[in-house]
Amino acid sequence: MFTAQGLPPFVPILLFQGTTTSSGFAYGDGLLCTGGSIIRFGVKFSSAAGSAAWPSGADLQISAFGGVPLAGGIREYQAYFRDAINFCTSATFNLTQGVEVLWLP
Repeated sequence: MFTAQGLPPFVPILLFQGTTTSSGFAYGDGLLCTGGSIIRFGVKFSSAAGSAAWPSGADLQISAFGGVPLAGGIREYQAYFRDAINFCTSATFNLTQGVEVLWLP
């Protein structure tokens, strides 16, 4: 399960998976660290406490939805969310930290 925390309450947030990573480049008020072939896991809304989790309810498991091979592989994950408070730029969106996952068979 993936959980994003420290988000503004009740904002849309999109988890996505990539096949490559980078040192990050400026994107919105954050750094985009996930690249390659991108798969979007759908939009959820953060809770009143500012968190969101995947999968939930009837969602497919992350590895199945993301097409991770049965032999395993490395995938990168990051979430994009609406954030109207301006920090470094006038952008109205931000990104969570990226995470790299080694999926094993």
